[in-house]
Amino acid sequence: MKNKFLKIKIKPEHPFSPDGERGYTLAEMIVSVAIIAIIASIILANFSEFRKGGDVAMAAQLLSSDIRTAQGHALSIRKHKNDVDTASPVGSWGIYLANSFDEYYIYGDLNQDSNYNGGAELDKAIPLPKNIIINQIQLSATGIVLNANILFEPPRPDTILNTAGAGAEDSIQVELKDITSGETKRVVVNKFGLVDVQN
Repeated sequence: MKNKFLKIKIKPEHPFSPDGERGYTLAEMIVSVAIIAIIASIILANFSEFRKGGDVAMAAQLLSSDIRTAQGHALSIRKHKNDVDTASPVGSWGIYLANSFDEYYIYGDLNQDSNYNGGAELDKAIPLPKNIIINQIQLSATGIVLNANILFEPPRPDTILNTAGAGAEDSIQVELKDITSGETKRVVVNKFGLVDVQN
């Protein structure tokens, strides 16, 4: 015995078709394409805004990662490529930052003056992504400065935060800025060597 319920046939008919034929009208097609175009343009506009904010966030994460790299070099007592002392590594490892620069430097403090002196001390220059700059550097006691050092002194590593080798501060805030969108992110390092990325 066959099931009568399975024999139901659905014949889709278009309400405006004189012969009951299937199909879409030109007006329906135009409306559908317009809706898809509007949704696509909204998604693309939001994606480009999201990407702009993503560049400065990525740069902040890169800087915090490189700060931890310098900290790791000091912790492992890594020898600098230009260290001529063959017995043991000399000096600290650090990051040098300068206001309005679009790069920063990982360096070995070969002469142990707690300051970046360029030349032989440079280990690696790290360029920031396009349109990202170091907008502001602020030390906890000194305030806003033009340049700063984030140093890690082996073997513990002790954290030294200063400008031009002078004194030691409790914390440093480095503000990165996307010069096209104006969006900013801050990388904060305290005297215990903890690194944090903030809005």
